[in-house]
Amino acid sequence: PAGEFLMGATTDDPDARRDEKPQHRVYLDEYWIGKYPVTNAQYRLYDPEHQFKRGEEHHPVTSTTWYDAHKFCIWMTRITRQTISLPTEAQWEKAARGIDGRRYPWGNQVPSESLANFGNIIKGTTPVDQYPGGVSPYGAMDMAGNVFEYCADWYSETYYSHSRHTNPKGPVSGWEKVTRGGNYYTLGMYMRTSQRERVLPDFQQMYGFRCCIDQRT
Repeated sequence: PAGEFLMGATTDDPDARRDEKPQHRVYLDEYWIGKYPVTNAQYRLYDPEHQFKRGEEHHPVTSTTWYDAHKFCIWMTRITRQTISLPTEAQWEKAARGIDGRRYPWGNQVPSESLANFGNIIKGTTPVDQYPGGVSPYGAMDMAGNVFEYCADWYSETYYSHSRHTNPKGPVSGWEKVTRGGNYYTLGMYMRTSQRERVLPDFQQMYGFRCCIDQRT
């Protein structure tokens, strides 16, 4: 729903880095975001040559570049006639944490094996619906662990100090794109809702994504 939320980390968060501060209020218009990351089976509809292991149809797609994810959204826009894109960093974070500033999608409880796929416990990705206990306040699954997720924004370490209050879209240019959420081998501290990572947009490794629809379109 439209409204404000708290974005970024508090000053007393011992795990937060400088690029997560200051915590600030952000207003977003109404939008829809994918309940799950895009899966291997879904991505193969777009790219018939996409390869994955048997039995991993409902695991998140990985080994895509940011450009691949962006092109998938363009394809989805064409076939659905809705404007589909990667979520902005602000849209991703609000969907993950709600409006109460929680540290993780499920609250402030430290991560455990029943809440998310992390810490290399399973040593690979898992189905996107495997951790219902880790659901976010808005019903989004897998927003912590399993696979890093691309956002639309360019990355800037200092962006929060001058970002706009309403519908921020990140810097106008940059070298790296924002990723969020941690993945199956990261430590729990890197799955906090305010944790920011970045990657070159043409780099291909363990990155996935989910789609977003702006209600104004």
